[in-house]
Amino acid sequence: METPLTLVVPLRLAPGAGAREAARRRAALGRLDRLLAARAGAGVGAVVADDTEDAGLAAEVEGVVRRHSGARRIAVTETRGRVFSIGRLRDLGAEAAPKGFVLFHDVDFAAPPAFWLRLRRWLACGEMAAEPELFACLPVWFLNRAGGLVWRGAPEPLHAALAKDAGRRGAAARLLADRLVMGSSAMLMRRALLIAAGGHSPRFEGHGAEDFELMHRLAARRPRGAPPEDYWRDFGSRDRGRAGFRAYFARYAEGALAEGLVMAHLWHPQRREDPRYYARRRENFALLEAELRRAGPGGAAGSG
Repeated sequence: METPLTLVVPLRLAPGAGAREAARRRAALGRLDRLLAARAGAGVGAVVADDTEDAGLAAEVEGVVRRHSGARRIAVTETRGRVFSIGRLRDLGAEAAPKGFVLFHDVDFAAPPAFWLRLRRWLACGEMAAEPELFACLPVWFLNRAGGLVWRGAPEPLHAALAKDAGRRGAAARLLADRLVMGSSAMLMRRALLIAAGGHSPRFEGHGAEDFELMHRLAARRPRGAPPEDYWRDFGSRDRGRAGFRAYFARYAEGALAEGLVMAHLWHPQRREDPRYYARRRENFALLEAELRRAGPGGAAGSG
């Protein structure tokens, strides 16, 4: 249980005077508060990389973080006024973390306290402990609106049901979740590995593909067999078949899935505070496709 683990939580609260904007900020702060509380008893650290520009809102974030032991906030000023760069914030948060493992944990992800104890045991005893260049993805159930409400009232029972359903679509998943995403941005690795790999590519701006491009480079260091012939293709997160890059990266979640180490993504309406964040999604995935085409089967990973 001595394996250090730090959650890296990127955050930006957008200003706005409307009731809807205020409700979204309250929801984000509430989720931040609950995720920091859930991991504290397991000895898991947290770094909140925050580039909230408004001083009053930044103070609110600081206030939430200060309520929790083992958590700290770093104020990121270099990205303010620019498109939200989630990859850059993750890298800066990881740089501020102590030695050990880091897990990218967005504010909409959630897991109950017992999960963190089990995850630390898995890190201490499983293959991650013995292989410095291995990374893992944690499977994530994307909850629907009803699932988010049930989670708020009973996270432990719902998490247990979803963990049991992780290998199949059982009753809890059918009613309360949209999909299980295997190769997700909930990436777990040694801090030293992320730094050695150079972190996220700055070519990706706004939403989309920055996590897959990083997975691609990490997979080249520690392959999980040969990638499929159509490695470059995107079949979407709802298709769990054995095709395209998502299916290949899903192999890095199989160990966690076998242990029932799954997380939840809490439902939220589409965020529209900064339309620039979504504006380059198509260009980002085109960049990713070009990179994966250049690599080709065997280029990103060989047999092994």
